[in-house]
Amino acid sequence: MPYHLKGFCLIFIVLSAIALFQLFITVENDTWKNLTVTVSTTAQTLLPPHWEDAPSKIEDYPITENIVHIDPWNYIHRLGLYKIILKETSELRDEFGSDNKGNLLWGLPLQFGWQFETGRLKSFPATRNCQDEFCVSYNSWWASMNYYLSVIPFLGAVNSGVIDIKGYQLQLTRSKERPHEYCTCISSCYSYVPYAMAKWSKFFEVMENQYNDPHGKFGSTQQIITFDSLLGLMWQAHTSSLHSVIDEFYPVLQNYSSQEKMFGIGWGHLVDYMAASHFNTNLTNTYMFQQQGLPKRLLSNEDSPPFISDMTKIENVVIFTIQKIYSIDLHTGDAILRIWQRMMCSDEAYTIANELMSAVLLLQPVTIMVDIFKITKQAIFMC
Repeated sequence: MPYHLKGFCLIFIVLSAIALFQLFITVENDTWKNLTVTVSTTAQTLLPPHWEDAPSKIEDYPITENIVHIDPWNYIHRLGLYKIILKETSELRDEFGSDNKGNLLWGLPLQFGWQFETGRLKSFPATRNCQDEFCVSYNSWWASMNYYLSVIPFLGAVNSGVIDIKGYQLQLTRSKERPHEYCTCISSCYSYVPYAMAKWSKFFEVMENQYNDPHGKFGSTQQIITFDSLLGLMWQAHTSSLHSVIDEFYPVLQNYSSQEKMFGIGWGHLVDYMAASHFNTNLTNTYMFQQQGLPKRLLSNEDSPPFISDMTKIENVVIFTIQKIYSIDLHTGDAILRIWQRMMCSDEAYTIANELMSAVLLLQPVTIMVDIFKITKQAIFMC
């Protein structure tokens, strides 16, 4: 059997095992057999905590002598970086909609908001240096990783011209500990994480150029960028941020329980699967996944997914699935991930993969089996 067919069969077996496991734990409960997910479209329900309090323009930050002071170690200040990005990109694509709910960048602030709500931005173990309600601790692995998914996209947007800082100078508050691990301006970030800065700058530049010259009438040499292609560029930038610093912050991760460590690194690893499938991180999609599937607290050593008593079955299965996929890849040299990436070879594959990931995270084993068959068939005959 050709190697790629063996690989497709392997991923078919792994995903089928996940589906059968989900079927096993849900079959005893009729309520879960007929699970449907409803998501309120009320703005206040979907938005991150304290969204209305965050700065929405550069001038909303403290300013002294033409210098804008931004403290990324304050939740409201860091949230404001996202709010400005979302505002300044709201009109760049028709797919974002008149209410901007279709903006593919909503995944960033919603993930940050989930981290805030679940206590993942505080120091761990708890120390006196982060007692304020809005403190974002440099001793938090989640906060440290998020720094490069907030500050770097923001600086990339400034660098590309999407965000106009109107002649002001930006001054980002430096971390009180390990300041060398957190760059604070465009030049230092290009030195520290050049690949991530280049990818985010390119993403925003492409979006801006496409908006200003949608049909290439004014000499633009770039091709027309489809929304799916733009998703691909966004995910390239997203994963470049994570890959640039994940080893750097590994020591910080060691402060957590074994279960939280496994979940955190597994969640970061799952991003590679989401990136390969061009998962659409608009407002509704992201909210649905987080609200239904992600744990509402830090995991402890006593937790044993998928049997954590104070969490829902969906949360249990999501944690279990994330940890198991990471464990398999860890012991096989990312074999499943590489096969998955190879299977994502067409627009149809992206569509099926998004359906499959939704089914896995929302505990729908029958749909999983159908999508596994469809995506395997697609891969064998198209890839």
